[in-house]
Amino acid sequence: MLFVDTEESQNRKSANHQWSNTTLDLSDKRIQVTATFLVAVFGFIVTFLTISISFGVGFERTLTWAVIVGLLGWIVAEQVVRRKNPRITSPAQSTQPTQGTSGASGFSCLKCGKMEILAPPDGVYIFAKLEPCIQGDSKRMNWKCRRCDEMNVIYWDTYHPYIGAVRVR
Repeated sequence: MLFVDTEESQNRKSANHQWSNTTLDLSDKRIQVTATFLVAVFGFIVTFLTISISFGVGFERTLTWAVIVGLLGWIVAEQVVRRKNPRITSPAQSTQPTQGTSGASGFSCLKCGKMEILAPPDGVYIFAKLEPCIQGDSKRMNWKCRRCDEMNVIYWDTYHPYIGAVRVR
């Protein structure tokens, strides 16, 4: 028997080759949700059928184990999707200082009004204030304005959780 390589068979070969080289693009949110959902559902169904057919331990225990395996599959699939598609932050979000966060804060000179961006001294003293804390644990920082050479003062403070007292009668 003689096999002839026709144009139709060549088209089928190229189509098969094209599908074999494609990978799943996880940048689309719908594909991410579908992938995690299918893993969880497939894990649930396989576990439920395997335990109910093989061991026969009862409906409640079988259902419990199937739900646990489904949830674990969902967690693992979610981690794989996140690892494949890292979260991207815009440069404007990461460089813009905000008041009251652990990053730098902008302060203006008390004399001329020129804005200066000041970073906290360490990871503990992260909140910038114009006056010291009433608990007395603020770090004082003197800074010199670049425009008018005025010495300005700010205080860096730590987080103080609110602690309340209750009177019991």
